[in-house]
Amino acid sequence: MKKSIQTKILTGLLIILACSCVDKNWDNYYVKPDYTVSGNTFEILAKNSNYKEFKSLVKKTGYDSLLRSPNLYTVFALKNGAFAGIDTVSGLAALKNIIGMHIAPSAVYKEDLVNNAILGVSGKLLKFAAGTTGYTVNNLKITSSETRTANGVIYEAEKVIMPVASIYDVIFANADLTSMKDYIGSSYKAIIDPINNIKIGFDTLNVPIYQAPVKYIQFSEYLSIARPQDESILTTGFLPSNKAVSKAVADMLVANGGRPDMIVPRLGTKHGDTLVGGRFFKSSVTYVGDTVVLLNNLFKSVLVRGEIPALASATNSFTNILGGTINVAKTQVKTDAKVASNGYYYVLDDLTVPEILYRKEFMFLPTPRIPGPVDPLITIPNPNIIYSNEANTSPAVVTSISTAAANPPYTFNVTTTDKTVTGRYTRFNLTKVGGMVDFIIPYVTKGYYRVVLGYIPEANNGMVSASYGSQQLIQNMNTSTQLNSRALLYVAKDIGTINVLNHGAVQIKFTCTNSNPVTFNQFTFCVDFVRLEPVPAP
Repeated sequence: MKKSIQTKILTGLLIILACSCVDKNWDNYYVKPDYTVSGNTFEILAKNSNYKEFKSLVKKTGYDSLLRSPNLYTVFALKNGAFAGIDTVSGLAALKNIIGMHIAPSAVYKEDLVNNAILGVSGKLLKFAAGTTGYTVNNLKITSSETRTANGVIYEAEKVIMPVASIYDVIFANADLTSMKDYIGSSYKAIIDPINNIKIGFDTLNVPIYQAPVKYIQFSEYLSIARPQDESILTTGFLPSNKAVSKAVADMLVANGGRPDMIVPRLGTKHGDTLVGGRFFKSSVTYVGDTVVLLNNLFKSVLVRGEIPALASATNSFTNILGGTINVAKTQVKTDAKVASNGYYYVLDDLTVPEILYRKEFMFLPTPRIPGPVDPLITIPNPNIIYSNEANTSPAVVTSISTAAANPPYTFNVTTTDKTVTGRYTRFNLTKVGGMVDFIIPYVTKGYYRVVLGYIPEANNGMVSASYGSQQLIQNMNTSTQLNSRALLYVAKDIGTINVLNHGAVQIKFTCTNSNPVTFNQFTFCVDFVRLEPVPAP
């Protein structure tokens, strides 16, 4: 029995050995698809006499090295004679851009030709679609089925796929869009090159110190957000002509009640606390100017993600890249939709500018005394602060702040046992429940605003309520340090939204609603500013 088993095992091993000697190349038992052995993409092109001219141009531009490589590529080949009337001799760079439109760095198979897009090796977008008559690439018919190769796929296009300008290129080439072009050109700033510089430390303000020589690179915040030059993002631009931009800037003056003094100009960083056009800027804060702010928001608001090849109705609304709404009427359009490499664009001779773009922040500083109208060295009580029910200005109420530091002009930098207070504010004594102080912002353009109160919380356990006319804003706000872990540090508090119906003064009232003061049996309220921030209509 044992011998019989051994015999059977030996016989089986001999059979296996015999079979293995028949053919040691196991690959012969796997049948490869024809396209994997037929040749690379360039070799297949070269074998087709219909593509002789196209193959020659591919080789002339050096793209044949790509199509011979093991990487996957898709080619949209052209029959002989397709380049009639196109200069393929004088400019190699221009020719590379054209041939590069016919090569994609990926294998785009038939199922990928439906509502898809990919960047060609020229850097321009190739957009695919499927319709009742077949497939298209950049709106040109694909006239053959796919031919697979060892490293990609070949189709045949009906015509030459010419490079098309991006929306960014259009802006810089169109003489009717120079206002937008000039703005983009001025939006660049130089920043330290983070790659080619070595950080060796920090200065006293915690600003990095770099090893010399410092190198800078150009950067545009506008382009980084709007991205009209990005070939990988489909965008529709409703581009305002020079005429439309001039009208928008002129309308800004009208929206501000026709007051040129309310149009704030550009302001650099080399200044102290400054009032310009009735607006306050803290020391070293940059403001680029009302006109620039308008244009910055205007040029972002006219860009919409996605492709809009036609306007559906007489008036149209779209969501722009800011998340807001752009309204476009057919009567405002100077040109119908034109094709860009990364979408479509319209040129507008008029534009409905969102009302909020014509407004800016308004800030009130509660300085108790201001320079007099006759002699600025002689100060007078600020007429834009109104005290009621025994309220007054009491700068020396809190004993933890030194009397000298708290005296006018109420600007200080005081270190307590564990906190540092830095700011410009006024301390009000509301005295009792019902004590009131009104702040009057002399001029505000009409519209909706968020009211923001800047204050320093103190150990007073007090409550204050705010109102705008008959409208109640925040009620029973606790200004005590007990409810704020950032004791003695600056706090900005949103206290409500108001609708200013007409150009003119805005009056915000603050009323003491409860107090249990720590010292002096008085209620203190330390105010740095009241700021009105524009918001869209609800």
